[in-house]
Amino acid sequence: HGQAFSLREALLPPGHAALREGENGFAVDRRGGFNVHGETRDLTEAQVEALELYIQSIE
Repeated sequence: HGQAFSLREALLPPGHAALREGENGFAVDRRGGFNVHGETRDLTEAQVEALELYIQSIE
């Protein structure tokens, strides 16, 4: 839907602890399910940072 401004907003559900101030998680399906991009719901802050760095390295 194009509402995410960051990778974290696109990958994480609303209220996830790894979201930064001012970010909203948009990874929710029509039925309210949170793991719409794989198993991202339970990622730790360190895992989100590692994933973010990995994705940036392949751009």
